[in-house]
Parts: sequence; structure tokens; C-alpha cells
Amino acid sequence: MVLKNRHLVVASVAALLLVGAAVFLYRGAISHGFSAREKPWAIEAFVAKRLRRLATGTEVEHLQNPVAVSPHAIAEGRDHFADHCAVVPCE
Repeated sequence: MVLKNRHLVVASVAALLLVGAAVFLYRGAISHGFSAREKPWAIEAFVAKRLRRLATGTEVEHLQNPVAVSPHAIAEGRDHFADHCAVVPCE
């Protein structure tokens, strides 16, 4: 009986800590907001780097960009993005 109560107390404390951490992160996200223009939080950068590494294979490290960096290539990329990717705000 005592062992069962101890497990219940440990589970309750763990649940409270988890809820507290979730509330803390949520409040931080609300006050900080989500934007690609701002510097990410340290935890966000850490998680993103780990997920990126998991999502790509090890052979990717040895690949090279086939397009040489030049003003012409940058202009073509910018124009392509403007035509196919950019979102026009609604008025």
C-alpha cells in the first residue's frame, strides 16, 4: 500500500513539473512570438539543428552546390522566388 502511494506521489509531482514546464514555454512563446525574422531561442536552435541532422543523410555533407555563386544566379533565384513562392498580403 505504501509503495502504491509513493508511485502516485512521484507521478503527481512529475505531472505537475511537466505542466509547469509547458505553461512556462507557452507563456514564453506568447511573449516572444513566432517569427522567422527574430533570432530563435537557444532551445529552438538546438532542436532545429538536431532534427535537421536526423532528416538528412550523412552523404549530404559531401555534396556541393552545382550552381556557382554569382550576381546573375542570385537574381534568377530572387525572381523565381518572387514568381513562385512569395505570398502577397491580402488587402
